[in-house]
Amino acid sequence: MRYYDQDLALAKDLQDKMNMGRAYCNLGLAHLALGNLETALECQKYFLGMCPVWRLTSQTVHLLVQSVDCDCEISFERN
Repeated sequence: MRYYDQDLALAKDLQDKMNMGRAYCNLGLAHLALGNLETALECQKYFLGMCPVWRLTSQTVHLLVQSVDCDCEISFERN
């Protein structure tokens, strides 16, 4: 967990949005594995909340998740 926190802190310091997203995703998965459901959900919300800033489509988000070795499962629903 400490390394994920450090990864996120470094990405924030560098203002690296892509690595911030990856770090939030991985941090959320770590919290999920530890049973910290509220914190896991918050991390995933931060990750998904960054997507509109990048103006990504759902297909691009899936490619991004795959490219950063994140195990996040994302589904989009059309309105």
